[in-house]
Amino acid sequence: MSTNQTSASNVYQLIVLPKTGTQVCRGFPLPPAMQGQYAQLSQTVERLAKAQSEHEIVGLVEEHAACDREITHTPWVAIDVEDYIFFRLTQVGNETQLDLIVDTMSGAGAMALNKVPISLQKGVPKLGKAFGTNFHLADVFVEEHLKARNEIGSLIVDFGNSGTAFVFSREGAGPREARLIETNNPFDPDYQSRPEGESNILKSNMIVLRAGNGETENPWIVLGTRAEELIQQAPLATYLYAPKKYVRHWPEHLKAEEPTMPFQGLLGQRDRLRPVLDFVRITMEQMFQYALAAITNPLNTSHVPEFYPQIARVMLTYPLTWRKVDQELFRDLVESISRQLFVHEDRTKSQFTVELICSEPMAVAAFVLWENFFHFDTHNLRMAASTLGNTDGNDELRMLVVDMGGGSTDIACIDIKWSVREEDDSVDVTFKMIESMRFNRAGDRLSHLVATAIKQFLKQKYSINETLSFKQPSRNAAFTRNNKRKAVSFIAELVEKAKIALSSNEGVWKLEPRDEHELLRPFEPLVGVIGEDKLTQGPFLKIDHDTLEDWVQGDRQSLETNGEPGFMDIFLYLDELQKSLKAKDRAPHVVVLSGRSTRMPFIRNQTAKHLGLPLHRIRTLSEILPDSLKLHNHENMDKLAVVLGAQRFRFGDHIRFVALEDEPIFNRFIGTVRETPNGLKLNRVHVEPGDLRPRTITVSVDPEKAVRIGHAFRADGVAQVIANLSNKSRTHRREVKIELLDDFSVEMRAHDDILLAEWVPGGNDIIVDNFNDTGEIDREPEDFMTRILTRNESAWIQEDKDAEDDEGDGE
Repeated sequence: MSTNQTSASNVYQLIVLPKTGTQVCRGFPLPPAMQGQYAQLSQTVERLAKAQSEHEIVGLVEEHAACDREITHTPWVAIDVEDYIFFRLTQVGNETQLDLIVDTMSGAGAMALNKVPISLQKGVPKLGKAFGTNFHLADVFVEEHLKARNEIGSLIVDFGNSGTAFVFSREGAGPREARLIETNNPFDPDYQSRPEGESNILKSNMIVLRAGNGETENPWIVLGTRAEELIQQAPLATYLYAPKKYVRHWPEHLKAEEPTMPFQGLLGQRDRLRPVLDFVRITMEQMFQYALAAITNPLNTSHVPEFYPQIARVMLTYPLTWRKVDQELFRDLVESISRQLFVHEDRTKSQFTVELICSEPMAVAAFVLWENFFHFDTHNLRMAASTLGNTDGNDELRMLVVDMGGGSTDIACIDIKWSVREEDDSVDVTFKMIESMRFNRAGDRLSHLVATAIKQFLKQKYSINETLSFKQPSRNAAFTRNNKRKAVSFIAELVEKAKIALSSNEGVWKLEPRDEHELLRPFEPLVGVIGEDKLTQGPFLKIDHDTLEDWVQGDRQSLETNGEPGFMDIFLYLDELQKSLKAKDRAPHVVVLSGRSTRMPFIRNQTAKHLGLPLHRIRTLSEILPDSLKLHNHENMDKLAVVLGAQRFRFGDHIRFVALEDEPIFNRFIGTVRETPNGLKLNRVHVEPGDLRPRTITVSVDPEKAVRIGHAFRADGVAQVIANLSNKSRTHRREVKIELLDDFSVEMRAHDDILLAEWVPGGNDIIVDNFNDTGEIDREPEDFMTRILTRNESAWIQEDKDAEDDEGDGE
């Protein structure tokens, strides 16, 4: 309910801007005349809350609002449930204040020049009237964007499977003046207890809090750690983990295979199944809303907008070997969101663009180089290069970036050259990609190994052998999908704890009795309530660094995995890469490890071993940066290096970057693939390194058979699959022409019998073994990881805790 009447002189206004997400304002002041009346005011609010108890949306705000629960406060109430503006009274010391939530995407908060009074009428459960009321507490005014202070700039985005980061770079600002956006979650009551760095990197997983009433209404979405917690409370709500992996173009002939999900919130639902890509869009929309809310109201305490960003361009990083169609899909998705959400003045609107600025490993390389060149100054660039491994005294550096994210690993060898302009001491830097590869094996594969170990431990100690798959029914009907969802969510929490512990200096993780007790709660329909005596008895679960490395060495491509690579194949690929680079006299001067998983010591050891380089040439981001340049949140530099590197790539001030076009030649041997006892090999070579691209080849496919196309560094080296051709004809052998566009991409004209499916090198791009989404642990292939783990089971499932502790004390 809204009005455009002039505000009373003694009433303060909360001024918001439309389309800036869900705005939270904590500690908003009441007029001086109403101070000291908390008891009387709170009684009126209590009566109103009782009258609104039938409205579930008010209960949703009560449970999830990001406001302090420890202070004295009333229940939340709505101005009008259709306006999506809510408030509560608080008392801090002797002062009475308001906490407010305004949805600027729907209802009254989305309409510019709208004014909504917050009024109470004593004894009558009625709000929203400007006159004839006893208590006029405040006004919410929705201002036009151009009336606020506006700053023109660029929004740089690194959208990741595990986390997403934003930078706002004001027009004319220097590289180190860029603003890292610290987002706030409007629906996280535990916001005060979250780690400090979590606001810089927004966890990308999401859950639908409120589905909304119609297709055009803005849903309420919760992101990050809070989403992980809520899925345990509402297992049937729509939940998306690692959304980036679903960014994929689906051609018409493969549309039937596109994954779908229902649209189910903690409150409300919408009809029919939706493509998962729709929820990727919703996730990104919410992220952009978080970013705008954080810019206009950074601490959730601003009474007026700090400023509104006139975003002239959005700059995106992307995985190294995303196909062109996937890159364009991603760019178009972001452009559609941006044009719908951002409000531009005429000049900015005509200039607005969305750019794919550079690949993620190239952004890491730009960050490392810029920071080191800045530190040493342009007169000492060869000294800077020597600290990065080039002691030859020339203006060149070959940097190999191994960027191991949550869902994929990008590997890029970049040839970097530079020159200094005498007139102004500025630096021109060129980047040229020598070699590259992407694997759909990364931190999540390590998570699967640890999750499989936890599952195996439960089987050994408590005889729990039920499936956790959300699709498969349980043998014991009492073990419901709700139980499975809670079990999988808590296993995921334990996995993250384990990975953090295994990355530490001690390199050991133990399942503590209190965590074991929580882990068993969802399994109580199967095992009953477990007493403390059982928890303190063996066996015990303990994973150390050596054990994890042993598991990884067994996780590799084989006949048993149907040609699907494992985590170890990343290092086997590096072995092939170093042979190719050495033959071309292009061995890297330095190897940069990026991504949280690379903090585990065995990653560095295996990388050095398979590249044939000494350990001091393999460095993490925290090691490679000069101490004077480390940010206060440098512990998150693995993620922030990508978004900050992209910003410096475009806005490097006196250090200018240019990415050179690749030569129009193939760098790999490409042909048909066959399986051998030593892994996948090329069967018939159609293309050799140095051949001009693109190239059209003819492939024969027998009836009801399939032929895989792959590439390798050497004619007899290990091959990676890039496409699969399948013949659905039962009787006819078909010959088909396919076009090899580059080392990774294949195209084919539509054919009646032959279907082409592209693969991302390093694994099928549809990750089916994803226990956060499906509950399926160790299913691809069935029990493969369990067979790896049980080879040394006595090393990590230990019967005697005292002996284990004694052993640790003696080291």
